[in-house]
Amino acid sequence: MKKLPIECIFKIFDNFQDDLKSLYSCLLVNRSWCRIIVPILWSKPARKLNNRKLINSCLLELNKEEQADYIELDLNDRTHLNSAIKCSLIAMFLRKSKRLKYLEVFKLTFNNILVKYLCRNNTLTFLHLKLSFVDSEEIAEILCKNITLTFLTLYHSDIGVEGGKVLAKALYENTTLASLNLDADDIGVEGVKALAKMLCNNTTLTSLSLINTNFCNESAKLLTEALYVNTTLTSLNLCENEVDNEGGKAIAKVLSKNTTLTSLNLSNNNIHNEGGRAFAEALYKNATLTSLDLSCNGIGVEGGKALAEVLCKNTTLTSLDLSLNNIGFEGGKALAEVLCNNTTLTSLRFRANGIGDEGVKQFAKSP
Repeated sequence: MKKLPIECIFKIFDNFQDDLKSLYSCLLVNRSWCRIIVPILWSKPARKLNNRKLINSCLLELNKEEQADYIELDLNDRTHLNSAIKCSLIAMFLRKSKRLKYLEVFKLTFNNILVKYLCRNNTLTFLHLKLSFVDSEEIAEILCKNITLTFLTLYHSDIGVEGGKVLAKALYENTTLASLNLDADDIGVEGVKALAKMLCNNTTLTSLSLINTNFCNESAKLLTEALYVNTTLTSLNLCENEVDNEGGKAIAKVLSKNTTLTSLNLSNNNIHNEGGRAFAEALYKNATLTSLDLSCNGIGVEGGKALAEVLCKNTTLTSLDLSLNNIGFEGGKALAEVLCNNTTLTSLRFRANGIGDEGVKQFAKSP
């Protein structure tokens, strides 16, 4: 009798994901089955977090240092107790795991033990903190001491203006972080100013995301000054902010000189037709940008026409998003015509622009 291929056995066991009793029984049959079943059992770890037996087993693995933060807490203070236990468990996993690369923490107040372990850790490369409270000084300490972290996300973490300044200061010392995401963190103009100053000296950061950070024209001007100097940042995301045509023109102007930025996202701002024309002008000179997102900016017919015209000459842009811009039939027609000549654009998003049936026909004619 021929043996079933491992792929077939995996598929069979995968169908028993919700039948834990059967999987646990099969786990003991032989080493081969064990190797197949264990990853299936842990494929959705969040399901196991309500299993009190598992949590109790994990708590037994804590050392004295990890236990100290929750043993002295009031048992009636469930919120702080739960948070302390979670921090201790994460700290234990950081201590024991030799291969952990990615850690995402959701709605958690950090304590000293977890910060200490993150400073010591030498395997983690991705740290994503969402709706979690972490003191900015503690994050700065992690950035100064951890030598493997390359991606950091602080989503909606309430770090504020001072937090922005503290992080910027830490990045003068850090030499490994390549990507920083401060989405939904209102770091203010002063926070952006500190980041901009840091970018003039930093040579490792390649990606910066400041989505929905109350980023305004003044912030845009401060950041563009840094982009004239910085030679490593390749990706910048400023979507869902308050940049209007004045800030848009400042950002567009720097594209004429900057030779490292390859991806720029300015969607959901207010640059309007003046900003649209400014970006079109910049794209005549820029030879490095490959992806540009100007969706939901109200660039209108004239802005659409200007961008269409530059696509005849630009040979580096491969992705362009102009959705939700009220470009209308005339702007749509201009873009449709230019597609006959442009040989580098591979992705064009153009939804909800009011081009009408005739505009659609124009695009249908494009090869």
